[in-house]
Amino acid sequence: MLKTKFTVLLSTRERVYLNRLAKFMDISQSAILRIGLNNLIDKNLDSLKAKDNKGGDKGI
Repeated sequence: MLKTKFTVLLSTRERVYLNRLAKFMDISQSAILRIGLNNLIDKNLDSLKAKDNKGGDKGI
């Protein structure tokens, strides 16, 4: 599995919200960000697949 480190710049309000959410869900802030990032990547991949299939199978 590919491991990448990245920096997330959040406003104070976003950081407070993330902290409260992490405490409520009893998981780390980085886990919440990782889940969100994975969902974003999945949605983008799905939209790319949909764009590929939009033209249909042209064949050769």
